Amino acid sequence: MPIPHKYLNDHIYPALCLLTFVAVSGCQWLTGGGWREDTVLPTTDAAASDMEQSAADRSGDRAVLARDVVKDDQGRGHSVWIRVIRTAEDDVLPSHYRWSCPAIEDIMSRPAELRPDLHAYINDGNKTISTHAAIFLARAGNPAGAKQLAKAVRNPDFRLPMRCAAVESLANLSDQDATEKLHKLIDQYGRRTSDGRSAYNAKLHAELIRALARHIDPADDTCFVDALGSRSAEVRLEAIRAWSASRHGTLPEEAARLCDDRDGKVRTAALTAVAKRRHPRAHEYIAGAINDHDLQVRTAAVGALAELRDAQARESLEKLLENPAERIRAEAVTALAKLEDKPLVLEAAGDRSWRVRLSVARSLGRYPDRDGTAAAMQLLDDPSTRVAQAVVTSVAEWSLDKSGAILLEAMAGDSFQVRKLAAEQLAERWTEAAEFTASASPQRRRKVLEKLQGEFRRHFVKLDKTSEPRGLSPRQISPQDKPGGSPEIFKLLDRLDTSDTVLRRRAAIELVEAAHHKPLSHQAVAKLCKLVEAEPDQAVWRSVLTAVADDPSEEAARLAYAAIGHPSPEVRRRACEHLAAHPDPRHAKVLTQSLQDPSSSVVCAAVCALGAAGRLDDVEPLRRLQGSTNEQIRLETALALMQLGDPAGKASLERLSHSFDVQVRRRVAVAMGQSGDAVFTATLVRMLDDKMTVSRAALLSLPKVVGKDVSQCAEDSTPPTTTERMHRWKRWHEGS
Repeated sequence: MPIPHKYLNDHIYPALCLLTFVAVSGCQWLTGGGWREDTVLPTTDAAASDMEQSAADRSGDRAVLARDVVKDDQGRGHSVWIRVIRTAEDDVLPSHYRWSCPAIEDIMSRPAELRPDLHAYINDGNKTISTHAAIFLARAGNPAGAKQLAKAVRNPDFRLPMRCAAVESLANLSDQDATEKLHKLIDQYGRRTSDGRSAYNAKLHAELIRALARHIDPADDTCFVDALGSRSAEVRLEAIRAWSASRHGTLPEEAARLCDDRDGKVRTAALTAVAKRRHPRAHEYIAGAINDHDLQVRTAAVGALAELRDAQARESLEKLLENPAERIRAEAVTALAKLEDKPLVLEAAGDRSWRVRLSVARSLGRYPDRDGTAAAMQLLDDPSTRVAQAVVTSVAEWSLDKSGAILLEAMAGDSFQVRKLAAEQLAERWTEAAEFTASASPQRRRKVLEKLQGEFRRHFVKLDKTSEPRGLSPRQISPQDKPGGSPEIFKLLDRLDTSDTVLRRRAAIELVEAAHHKPLSHQAVAKLCKLVEAEPDQAVWRSVLTAVADDPSEEAARLAYAAIGHPSPEVRRRACEHLAAHPDPRHAKVLTQSLQDPSSSVVCAAVCALGAAGRLDDVEPLRRLQGSTNEQIRLETALALMQLGDPAGKASLERLSHSFDVQVRRRVAVAMGQSGDAVFTATLVRMLDDKMTVSRAALLSLPKVVGKDVSQCAEDSTPPTTTERMHRWKRWHEGS
């Protein structure tokens, strides 16, 4: 008699699935050895992500399962389970099953209608099979095997990975029974007995803490406080992560003290917790961690400042932009971007470290405006390909009319990777761009780009009418109605006259917007100077200097003079930059005093401003800076001396062409070309054998100092390669 299909599917097939795996994996299956802990995680901190999701679990939000494959650094694929929770705001948060088993994954990867019914195997005589059946059901959201899961956790015959998998699966159940079982398991395995014969296991304890945190808030159970004092770093880590995700109550002092824990991972998690939970001593703990011996802790401390979101945190981050460690400066830029401090973020585009510039490039998606566009164009020409690629990726978040010009510029670059990425980004939103091929010859690329740029201008470049109120034509708008008219300006100035720092900052920001639409009058700038002359807050000063950035008046210059005496190096630097933008020999007295500034960035800005003036009665203070140990200062000094016609500048620039810093050498090559002086010809030819970024700068500068481009020949049917152009310059120089 034939066996009914339903019987095969419900009874024979599941047994064969499980028994086949028993036969293949042998004793590993019988002892629970088929389980492993996945180390390739889909998020930077899967455990913290789990803690965040615990609140969603407790609120009854719907959860579904999905299977995915991720690759490690060696390209090996790892199967992972993603648990998706849809919150009230319809946000999707991924979770991850840390403990995986090929048999369970194989069954769960099948479509729902083809999955076997394993209910009958929960009470199977083989404890391993019954446990796997319970795990499968629990991960599908079925509580039928909860009792068996608790037994599996207590079973000393099972290896630890399988017991941890049972804990994790039990945590997936949302009923009260699962919570009670986890409580009892923590009572049994989360505490040591006085007789020393406890079955305590730190790994199991940590897994139980993680599991229970998905059901209850740490503030509602003392076991989470007890876990903070565990001897095991793994348990302390899970406990502090749970407290970090807590939604009510206060952070216990035991948690804050873990900022000084002997384990680096625990210190890192504790810093995040004190920042997220606004601990009263958060700034104190973070300040101490900035100098931690562990880089991961130091970077976590910088990120924690962004979580605090207060004036003190902003001030601390601004100071970190002067930190000698490039990774700290890079993290500070990322944190400032989260705090929406656009001016400081974009100014870091000129940092000497590619890591810092990379952080700026990654933040550009937040700034689809004129300032962001200028920074994007600057970073596209960065010596680091990674920085240019990050620019392309970031501006893809902008609307097509704003990002298109930048992507087209990137498609004209020398880097194949950047061209290809930019072309792909643009073609996704503008089909005409698919005509461009990144690997085509330079002549072909140039021809296609010229066509695309013309079409883009016709279709997307329009007049900017955002400064006009809707519904009114320009003739209908009176000067007083425009956002920058005198009445509004003086109202903003009146709001600056308050002791409330927050209100002054808001008024200063609005002043920048108003000045963008209509320049400030001389009377307004004069009043502004009186109001902010003794202003202590650097954020207010930054906005004020931005508002008068394009103002060449004496009133604006007096503002800059006042700013040069501010305690903040950032404000002093900006003041020098304002004077450089509006050069005048009369600024020399103030700027010469800034040459003794303790901040190298302020000194460089002052040197640039002195050089921009074109005339200086006494150049001796600049000459003395040629002995500085800071190459950036020596470089700016050399350029300033050349602008002032002092022969010492050329000699200094020649010496800097032998610098160990590739960025300095590149700037030297560019500066030599800008000078147009033939005396630099031999040096530039020598620099053709330097690093690629330096040699390209030298190649572009040579025609400017020689007066012609000997690397380009009229008889060339196709443009010569960069290497061939360099060879032609060398042959020309040898024969000249």
